[in-house]
Amino acid sequence: MVKTAFCGYAILPGERPSVEDRRLYYPPHAENLAATLTSLFAPKIDHRAAQYSPRYRLSFTLLNEDGSAGQVITSWDIQQAFAQHIYPITSALGILHNFTVESQVQFHAPLAFEPRSISNGTAFVLTPEDLTVFINSAEWTLFHLMIRSSAFLIPQWGGIVILNLPTPPPTTLELTFRDLRTPFSSFSRQLLTLLGFPRLPSSLSSSLSSSKTVSSWQIDTLLRQRTHENVMRSHDTLRSTVTLVSQIDGMPVDEQVQSQVQGSLKALHELFAHAQNNLTLNEMLVHSARALTLSSKAFFHPGMLAMLYFPAEHKYAVYTPLFASAMIPLLAAGLREIAAWRKERREAARAAKKDNVADANSNAAGTTASAIVVH
Repeated sequence: MVKTAFCGYAILPGERPSVEDRRLYYPPHAENLAATLTSLFAPKIDHRAAQYSPRYRLSFTLLNEDGSAGQVITSWDIQQAFAQHIYPITSALGILHNFTVESQVQFHAPLAFEPRSISNGTAFVLTPEDLTVFINSAEWTLFHLMIRSSAFLIPQWGGIVILNLPTPPPTTLELTFRDLRTPFSSFSRQLLTLLGFPRLPSSLSSSLSSSKTVSSWQIDTLLRQRTHENVMRSHDTLRSTVTLVSQIDGMPVDEQVQSQVQGSLKALHELFAHAQNNLTLNEMLVHSARALTLSSKAFFHPGMLAMLYFPAEHKYAVYTPLFASAMIPLLAAGLREIAAWRKERREAARAAKKDNVADANSNAAGTTASAIVVH
């Protein structure tokens, strides 16, 4: 029996490798047990998963092309599909996230391209450039490969399933639960991938009851992964905040930002201080999520963002041209006043010099006259 401060895991002999709840059944003489345990406790991180958030909004959209043409899906049995494929996942992962599930029906204009046919017209393909019409963003890209499936995943964003209508297509169509079974099976797998849910090794099988879709072992692994992700993101965000304040002179750091930074540090301290004292995985996730939330709020504080996007140099560059029209006449007037003052000063100096010369001449004339009288 292998035990931790959070829960217990058991390794028991079995005919074939399998996982049930927190029990691993493994043949006694089988090899690669260490590799199997490593893949269970620390699986490789799937970079297609979205970043952790306490709340997710799951939006399922049915897209109809050109409703004016008459080929419209009028209704779909979405609630039964949710209950069968989506709600078991949101219920099992409710300790990590708060989910809001919604559905909508939208219409879009006809595609600006025609799918290319292959295999003598029995199949059609779309290029990566064609797939950009599905979302209103120019930032995401797909690998340049052929997806031999009607469903594909957009990393960290969502998934798309193309529903092929019967030939010839009916005028109106209602999608029953049977019609939605295959698309929502794809949606459930895509949702688990986007949530970062760890997959079992290919050498293991999962013995789950009909009421469970994920094992407790996988949920524990996901809790550890998300806790580690939140701690690292909190650390990076706090470090970025300190760097930002130290690099930009005059950065305003009010009491709210200081309180948020201190709260984030306190949450991290409580996480590490009590990690060895019967702190459950769920409680560790709560502390790490709080640290991440407070550090993000401090970094994206409105007062901090104002100085980040509008530093003093930027303000000078923006407002200097606006005041140039007023500064040029004032500068010209100032120069004229200085020139007039200097002119007046020179004239006063010349006048004073003339007065001094006249006084000197008059004094010399008086001395000469006195000398004549004496002789």
